[in-house]
Amino acid sequence: MNRELRILQANMKRTREAQHALHNDAVLGDFYFILGQEPGCFLAKGEVVLHGTNARWTTFVPHGRREGQYPVRTCIWAPRDIKATQLHADSADITAVVAHVGGRRLIIMSVYIPDLSSSMRIREENMEELSSRLQAIDELVQRERLRDPHTEVAVAGDFTDITRWGEEAASTARQARTASRSSTS
Repeated sequence: MNRELRILQANMKRTREAQHALHNDAVLGDFYFILGQEPGCFLAKGEVVLHGTNARWTTFVPHGRREGQYPVRTCIWAPRDIKATQLHADSADITAVVAHVGGRRLIIMSVYIPDLSSSMRIREENMEELSSRLQAIDELVQRERLRDPHTEVAVAGDFTDITRWGEEAASTARQARTASRSSTS
């Protein structure tokens, strides 16, 4: 198998129809991975069931679960002929696998970061939750790169709140520099 590494990222918006259409699209036969966010899913006997999957793909869902109607917010589909092993992330918003493709060792991650600003929690709690997700991603990558430093990483997903996080981090850094200058004057 000598084809370029093709990865599709798609937000399913929790709809069964989007997943059915995706899995019945013949063009996707050339893709190695489909990284899905907000898949239409439900729990049945404690297991996550995704709508619209087909036998060509192996489905990976997060180890973590959420309360409510949709127990996970990410997934990965990989062709059955690809050797992929799921990595453990205790989050309903991070699905990660290690795969070997054409002599390359890859970490593939599907990530969902919701709009935390719309929640009822205070700003510090939102930043803490966002930071914990980013830390979990970093820890997964670092752990696997200790095993093999040549491991390549692909992270894709729905990063709704990442811009605000970047702005907040920059603002905090500016405030720290200003406070440091004031205390040394």
